[in-house]
Amino acid sequence: MIDKRGAYVTIDGPEGTGKTTQVMLLGEKTGSQIVREPGGTVIGSHIRSILLSVDNIGLLNPRTELLLFMADRSELSDVIEKTINHPAGWRSVISDRSAVSTVAYQQYGREIGFTTDMIMRLAAFAMNGLRPDLRIVLDVPVETTRERIGARALGVDRFESEDDGFHQRVRDGYLQFAKEMGAVVIDASGTKDEVTAQLYSVCGEMLIEGIDRD
Repeated sequence: MIDKRGAYVTIDGPEGTGKTTQVMLLGEKTGSQIVREPGGTVIGSHIRSILLSVDNIGLLNPRTELLLFMADRSELSDVIEKTINHPAGWRSVISDRSAVSTVAYQQYGREIGFTTDMIMRLAAFAMNGLRPDLRIVLDVPVETTRERIGARALGVDRFESEDDGFHQRVRDGYLQFAKEMGAVVIDASGTKDEVTAQLYSVCGEMLIEGIDRD
């Protein structure tokens, strides 16, 4: 009987936090498997292309947008479950985004009228009851978001192209979720190395050592 399983850690945050870079660095440092939402599976990659394409600006109903994220999450849940519980040797998983982002972007950013409780219940169904062991939110001011988006060599996606009011609501949503539901907030306005050090301090040991089974 295996007395350990891998940890499941999610890292979320507004645009321009350096989130994806930090997820990759933390994964390399801890030997964890990295997944992303949306797009962490074959089906998810198709869903991602719909959600992020600027060709779909103004076309997606916000409720459809939310449900597409949940469909992607449903596909990904099996991958995470098998990884952290693999009988031949578990690995911890770091997810680049999670249902916390649905609260921030759809509930707050899109103002669709869903409550946090409704979204988290729907996410629990999509994930077949799988819950993160730790939720982390990287945070930067909207001014930093805009500055970092503008400095990117590649074009912006459908969410990055939204106005500052949208991005402020998204940031507010993340911080409110952390306050009400529990998530570790890390200031991501510092240097890359400073943010990496903070992340490792918060969850590095958990990712390396795994979680004791009950």
